[in-house]
Amino acid sequence: MSFSKEKHESKEIAYAINLNTLDFIGAELGDAKTVDVSPLIEKMRGSSCIFIVLHNHPCNGPFSYRDLNTFFDTPNMAILMVVGNKGTMYIIEKVNKKIIDEDYLLIKKVLISFRKYEISFDEAIQRLIKHGVTYSSI
Repeated sequence: MSFSKEKHESKEIAYAINLNTLDFIGAELGDAKTVDVSPLIEKMRGSSCIFIVLHNHPCNGPFSYRDLNTFFDTPNMAILMVVGNKGTMYIIEKVNKKIIDEDYLLIKKVLISFRKYEISFDEAIQRLIKHGVTYSSI
């Protein structure tokens, strides 16, 4: 995410790519702590294609509640990747193309517990893995 460092004062930025066609969908510029990806989500809406969304976290942290919530609320976002400005990468991917309703409800409960600080990020990820995703950090 050199663009963020060199041209956006190390603030957040997000990109979306269509994984079926490898077309660049767009980019959104954010501030020091957040980036609004809803314009990218709107471009994905209604498409039968799957997408990857990449964005940076200047603080080098993993996924936020908002990141994970958006990921699960966007059916055709197959992969979400967050890159810290120091190079750490966090990747979550939907194993099943469509998460069934029962899993979705359980996922939402995990996310709410994470948002309320009732469980740690690591515990949230371990629970989410049981419901159709893979996770890695590099």
